[in-house]
Amino acid sequence: MLSKPNKFTAKPPEPPAVEEKKTRSSALVKAQSSYYKKNKTKITEKQMEYNKTYNKLKYTCPCGLVVSNCSKYNHIRSKRHIKRMEHLTNQENKFK
Repeated sequence: MLSKPNKFTAKPPEPPAVEEKKTRSSALVKAQSSYYKKNKTKITEKQMEYNKTYNKLKYTCPCGLVVSNCSKYNHIRSKRHIKRMEHLTNQENKFK
């Protein structure tokens, strides 16, 4: 015979709630595609201009190396950067 659940018996865990994936409405998709078709040349020109200026930007890393902005993420994960930063922190700790 099963006893009724009370505050001392363990309750079974509830299953996690499933989130529905948000999708764009068909009207929005049509509006976006027609806007892109009308303004395709303007959009591509602005993207090309931005890409040219973004690649020319330089970033001076705290480790002392100057890298382009587009390769900053790869540099921060590189062995060279990590070793230089360790060396700099070790030097700072020596002088304290």
